[in-house]
Amino acid sequence: SLEWASAVLLRYQNSTGVTAPWKLSPRLIPLMTRQKCQFKTIHNVESSLGHDAWKAVVTTSHLEDSDILIPAGTSHQLDLEAQSHTTAFIRFRFKRPKIGGACLTVTYSESYEDDPELVPYLRRKENRRDTSKSLIGPKDIYALRGQDGALDLGYYDNETSEEIYMPFHWRAFRFIRLNIQAGSSD
Repeated sequence: SLEWASAVLLRYQNSTGVTAPWKLSPRLIPLMTRQKCQFKTIHNVESSLGHDAWKAVVTTSHLEDSDILIPAGTSHQLDLEAQSHTTAFIRFRFKRPKIGGACLTVTYSESYEDDPELVPYLRRKENRRDTSKSLIGPKDIYALRGQDGALDLGYYDNETSEEIYMPFHWRAFRFIRLNIQAGSSD
């Protein structure tokens, strides 16, 4: 059983400069801005759906109304470019598939760069927008659960018909590489 511990008064010596760490003062810098945004353009599309289909979905300002149907059993890769280096809370929204098994891998990168001689130490970043080079950075991997794995936990509306992937922490990037492995239709 848990029991409450009695409060203890802590004393700090002001004479030696050791004062309580929770002294409040007015904020000297402005708060960070928060705004919805979309990607500027896409690069290196390897998909049966084509560059224009992906660009219409990714770069539109009305993301809520944009959909793309990914055929079962297909693989897709594309690189998304933000307007500038960005920190963001990423959110991907999918219509919940009947069967789970589709996989989304998201790679976050500051720039395109040459393959490192010794990962991650000796890296060369010359022209950071040279799309013929590699995107290297941290990755998120998300496996879609499908309707069999749908739980109505109340985290967001339409949980039984939509699947939303939102990492808890914000991400920093200029470029994002999406690798999508669509599940089977069985």
